[in-house]
Amino acid sequence: MESYIKTLCFIFIFFTQYAFGDELTPRQKGYELCGRAVVKVERGEIGENADLFGSGVFFSETHLITNAHVVGELPENPELFRKIYSDEDLDKVMYWIVYGGKKYRASFVGRDPELDLAILKIDHPIPGIIPATLGNSEEAKKGDRVIACGNPLGMENTVTEGIVSAKEKKIGLLSYESYIQTDAAINPGNSGGPLVSLESGSIIGIVNSKLPRAENMGFAIPINLFKSIQNELHGTVRRAWLGIGFPLDKFNDTEGFSGLLTIYNHTGINETPVLEKIRYEIFVSGGVLITDVKRSFERNEDQYDLPGQNTKFSDRKTPASRSDLRIADVIKKIGGYDIKTSADLIYAIFRSIPNTETKILIVRFSKTGEREEKELAITPIVRIPESARGKFY
Repeated sequence: MESYIKTLCFIFIFFTQYAFGDELTPRQKGYELCGRAVVKVERGEIGENADLFGSGVFFSETHLITNAHVVGELPENPELFRKIYSDEDLDKVMYWIVYGGKKYRASFVGRDPELDLAILKIDHPIPGIIPATLGNSEEAKKGDRVIACGNPLGMENTVTEGIVSAKEKKIGLLSYESYIQTDAAINPGNSGGPLVSLESGSIIGIVNSKLPRAENMGFAIPINLFKSIQNELHGTVRRAWLGIGFPLDKFNDTEGFSGLLTIYNHTGINETPVLEKIRYEIFVSGGVLITDVKRSFERNEDQYDLPGQNTKFSDRKTPASRSDLRIADVIKKIGGYDIKTSADLIYAIFRSIPNTETKILIVRFSKTGEREEKELAITPIVRIPESARGKFY
């Protein structure tokens, strides 16, 4: 009887709010979003008997966001792993959207394996689904209340609450990382579900992972990143690669000998006037210091010929080697992107088009410390497997 009365009260509150035009609070909007836009995504994998599942969230009446790994993995060597990897295979996969106790057939639209984002679609709107509002992840602040919505361990329509613990975190899972960290409980099956701000009532991230054995540490891909690439998500998106190494974390602007020693340790340059000018360049003018250049490939080219890659190597030189990029060069610009930080550089590389020439602006210092700006032509290639590329971008 008590639960029946609570249900009636809940219905009455929402009815009066809609009927008389009362605005829902951000918290109410957030919970409404989880109930009306979040679904379970099931996948029947080719060659396997087990059903695989994750979560997804509708952002239009017929399209939903999820993780690329929920849609299907892209292994480095399809001969070694019986996984879904080509777009042709994905067209044959059985995807099901589970909502309200019913299953609806879905189909593959596109995925970006490097960013772990994907889109699925259905032919007709599902009764009861109300598309979610995509918020602004830049506005999320540490300490903001959030909820994670999804199907952890197959438990459908589950909501956990917490806060934004940190922003712009790197945990080594994706190529481009700027995670939102949360202490909201996340478990297998949450992947692809939304992280919703209770400050705005909108989506600020797509849940991606939890660190093994870590408690109260979950991570979500900022929704602004999805919005910036959603028009590209058709088939399997392949990102660009140059073959350069650089510090992923910002150098500390340490003055005096300690600051020069840091740069020396990364470049091997031991001329103090040059070190001082490099230090001034990256900390005052801005830019990213190249600390390593991959000169060539160690493996045979046919081992990089993955489905959809269409890249043939005429020799074993990397794009960076061909363009004459060098250790201690300071990158200032790639294409139309100004480079101030390593995050800027990674994003600019990912936004470059493989096999298409672009311009890269660098600052290079001579052995006597003379500063020279140079514009080089560089042609990125499709990003090669991690086993071959190492820590190079």
